[in-house]
Amino acid sequence: MTPRKKKWLAWILVVYLVLLGCSHLKRILDPLDPAPSKDQKVFQAQGFGEDTGEEISIAYLDTGPRDGIPVLLIHGSPVGTRVFGPLIDELPDDLRLIAPDLPGHGNSDREVEDASFKADANYLHQLFLYLDLPPVHLIAYSRGGGPALQWKDEYPHEVKSLVLLSSIGVQEHELLGDYTLNHALHSLQYWAFVLAEELIPHFGYLDDAVLNSDYARSFYDSDQRPLRKILTEIDTPTLIIHGTRDPLVPPRAAQEHHRIVPQSELVEMPGGHLLVTQQAKKVAGKVVDFVHRSEAGVARVRQAASPSRLLAAAEAQSENPTPATGRGLLFLAIILAAATLISEDLTCVIAGLLAAAGTLSFSVATLACFVGIIIGDLLIFFSGRFFGATAVRHPPIRWFLDADRLASAQKWFIKRGAVVILITRFVPGSRLAVYFAAGMARVNVARFLVYFIIAALLWTPFLVGISMLVGDPILQSLAKFEHWALPLLVGVILLILFVVKGVAPLFTHRGRRIAYGSWRRKIRWEFWPRWLFYAPVVPWVILLGLRYRKPSLFTAANPGMEAGGIAFESKREIYRLLRQGNGKIARTLALEPDKTISEWEAQVSEFQTRLDQDFPIVCKPDMGERGDGVTIIKKSEELSHALKVASPSPIVQEFVTGNEYGIFFEKKASETTGRITSITRKIHTSVRGDGESSLEELILSDDRAVCYYSYFRKLHHDNLSSVPADGERFELAPLGSHCRGSLFLDGSDLLSEGLVAAINQIFTNTRGLCFGRLDVKSPSDSDLKNGLNITVLEFNGITSEPTHIYDPKHSLLFAYRTLFAQWRRAFELSAENFTEGHIPCSKRETIRILLDALLGRDPKKKRKKIASESGF
Repeated sequence: MTPRKKKWLAWILVVYLVLLGCSHLKRILDPLDPAPSKDQKVFQAQGFGEDTGEEISIAYLDTGPRDGIPVLLIHGSPVGTRVFGPLIDELPDDLRLIAPDLPGHGNSDREVEDASFKADANYLHQLFLYLDLPPVHLIAYSRGGGPALQWKDEYPHEVKSLVLLSSIGVQEHELLGDYTLNHALHSLQYWAFVLAEELIPHFGYLDDAVLNSDYARSFYDSDQRPLRKILTEIDTPTLIIHGTRDPLVPPRAAQEHHRIVPQSELVEMPGGHLLVTQQAKKVAGKVVDFVHRSEAGVARVRQAASPSRLLAAAEAQSENPTPATGRGLLFLAIILAAATLISEDLTCVIAGLLAAAGTLSFSVATLACFVGIIIGDLLIFFSGRFFGATAVRHPPIRWFLDADRLASAQKWFIKRGAVVILITRFVPGSRLAVYFAAGMARVNVARFLVYFIIAALLWTPFLVGISMLVGDPILQSLAKFEHWALPLLVGVILLILFVVKGVAPLFTHRGRRIAYGSWRRKIRWEFWPRWLFYAPVVPWVILLGLRYRKPSLFTAANPGMEAGGIAFESKREIYRLLRQGNGKIARTLALEPDKTISEWEAQVSEFQTRLDQDFPIVCKPDMGERGDGVTIIKKSEELSHALKVASPSPIVQEFVTGNEYGIFFEKKASETTGRITSITRKIHTSVRGDGESSLEELILSDDRAVCYYSYFRKLHHDNLSSVPADGERFELAPLGSHCRGSLFLDGSDLLSEGLVAAINQIFTNTRGLCFGRLDVKSPSDSDLKNGLNITVLEFNGITSEPTHIYDPKHSLLFAYRTLFAQWRRAFELSAENFTEGHIPCSKRETIRILLDALLGRDPKKKRKKIASESGF
C-alpha cells in the first residue's frame, strides 16, 4: 500500500470515527421513543422474562362496537398493525377489531428481554385479560401464526376460532427446513443488523427502519419446532388462507397445515405473500363468513371432521425437511448461483450443507453452484478483456491487481493453459488475477471456456459432495446445541474449507512444500512480522526513557540525522555526511526531485558516462528502509520503471561487486574511537540447477528459499518455468535484506583491530553519525577483516538492527538480550550527546514521526529542495 493510499485511508478512518461518535451521541440524547398513533391506545404489560415490576408499553387498535364479535389480529414481522389497514377497512361494523403492535414492532416498546412466540403469546394473554374479552377469533398473518398457535396452546379457552393468513407453521417448510440451519441464518441476520446499527453512522435512522435489529430479533428468538404438535391438537374451527405463489411461506406449508388440522378449511388464492393488502376485499369476505359461522357454532370443529380427514391427519409425517420444489427451488438455486459471485468455495460448502439437510438434492446444489461459477468467472474474464487496461490503473482494482501480478498471470496462463485453471482451484485468491489477466491477454474465449468447464466439473461436485458428507452427521449433532448454532455452523464451514484448502494440497509435493515453508515462517522467529517481534522491545524502550526522565532521549543518538534516524532519514543527507569522512563511499547521484522520468534518464546516462560503467546500477528512494523501492537495474529497459518506483526523489548508485556485510558502529562523545558491536555476513539466497527441475521446483525444494516462496514467485515470475542448467547458480535474493530473502549469518569472527580502525576512519569528521549500521561491500572476508577494500553502501540510524541476531543458530532469547543491550547503550550514548548540547526531539514530535512511519504517511516537515549533484 502506497503512502498516499495510507494517508487517504487514515483520513477516511478519522472522519468515520467522528461521524460514528456523533451518531451514537445523537442516539443517546434523542433515543427512539415510539408513540402511539391517534387511533391507538396504550396498555402497560408485565415484561416477559424481565425483572419483576418492569413494564412494557403495548400500543393497540380497538375499533368497533364493544359488544361486537371480538376479532384479534396478530401481525407478522417487520410490519406492525398497519399491515391490516386495508383488511380492517373491508371488515363489517359488527366486529370489534383489536390489533396490537407486538413488542419490538410498530409503536410499542422496542427493547424487550424476550421476543419469542411464548413471550408474544403472554403479552396477548395479558391484553385479553386487560380488555376483559370473551373468547376471541384470531387472525394471524405471516410470523403472527407463531404467537397465535402458542396462545391457543397455553390458553385454549380464550380462543374461539383461528384464521391462518399466509401464516408460518411447521418447521420443515420454513426457509432451509432445518431449525439449526434456520437459527444460524437468523443469528447471522440479527448480528448483521446489530453491527450495522452500531458501526454505521446513521444518527438514529436505522433504529426506526422497517428492517432493523428488532425485526431480526423476532426471528432469532423464534422456534417453530413445537408448532407441528400444537397444530395437531387444535380442536377449534380453523381457516387457512394462502397465496399459490407465496415465495416466503411456500404453499406446501399451508397444505401440510390443512392435512394435520382435519377440521380446517383451505382457501388457496392466486397471489403471493401480501394477500392481506393486495386482495384485502376477497380475504375479508372469506374471513367474515368464517367468523360468523364460528360465532354461530356451525363451523366445523375437530370432532366433526370426516373420518378420511382424521385418517389423513393421523398419517405419520417425517419432520425432516422436504426438498424445495417449484418457485422455492428456483429461488434457492438463484441465490446460490448469485452467492458464487462473492465466494465460490464458501457457496459450494453451504450448498453441500443444504444438501445434507435435505433442502436441496445434491444434483441441484451442484448445478446451481456450477452455473454461478461459470457466469462469475466469465464476467471476470470479459472485464479483463474489455476494461482491464483502464481498470487496473484505478482503485479498487489496482489495490488487488498490480502490474507485476497481472503480467505473471498472463504468461503463466499462456504457457500452461488448462493446468493453470486447475491449480487456481486450490490456490485461494489466484482466480481473480488469472482470469482477469487471461481476458487482458485476449485468450481465445472458446479455449478459456473449455478449460474452465472441465475444471469446474471436477471441482464443484467434489466440494459440494465433501461438504454434504461431512455436514450430514455434524448437522445432526448441532441440533443438540441449538443456542450455539451460528458459531458451530461457522466452525463446520471453516473445517470443510480447511480440509479442502489446507489438507487436500498436502497430497501433492508442491502443496506439502508450500505448507512446510509457511509452517517454518510461523515457528521460526526470524520470519515473524516486525510488529510481533518487537512487541517486547517497545516497553523496554519506554522504561529506559522513564529511567532517564526523557522518553525521546534516544533521538539524540545521531545529531546529524533528523530525530536520530528513527524514520524518514534522508539518504541524500547521510551520503553528504559520510562524504566528510575518510572512507570509500559508493558513487551516488541524487536526482532532482519532481522532474520527469525522461529528465532523470538523461541525468542517469550522464552519470553512467562518468562512472565508465553501463549496467547494472542501483536505484533507491531517498527515504526507505528494509529494501523498500530498491532495484538493481540490469538493462536500460528497466530504468524507467525503477525511477518511477523510487520517486519522487530517486537516488542512483554504482553497483559494487563483492560480499555484502552489515556492521553496527557505536561511538560515545567521551570516546576518541568507536567500537563495532555487530558484524553480519549477508548471503544472497540462491539455488543451483540440475538441468531437469524448473526454477519454481528448485525454490520449493530448497529449505530456506521455500520460506520466501510467495516473494520469490512474484520477483522471478518471468523465469519460474525455466530450467537452469546443471550446476548453474541462480540468485534469488539480489538485495542484502533479510525480509527479501537473504540469509544473515553472525560475522563476529571477522572482528579485528584493522576492521575497527577502518570503520573509525569512515566516521572521522562525519559530524553527527554516532550510532547505527553500515551496509558495506568487500571482495572477501579476509579483506574485510583486515580493513581493506571496504565500500560503504548505506548508513542506517537509531532504529537499525544488529542484524547478526538473525543467524539461524541464535535463539529468540539471544536476540532479545542483544536488542535490550543495544537500546540501553543507545540511551547512554544519547545522554552524553545531550550533555554536549545536542537536543533530542520532543515527545510530541517523536510520536508524530513514529505514527507517520506506522501509517505510511509522508512526514509533515519542511523538505529542502536539494539540487542535483554530479556525484559523491
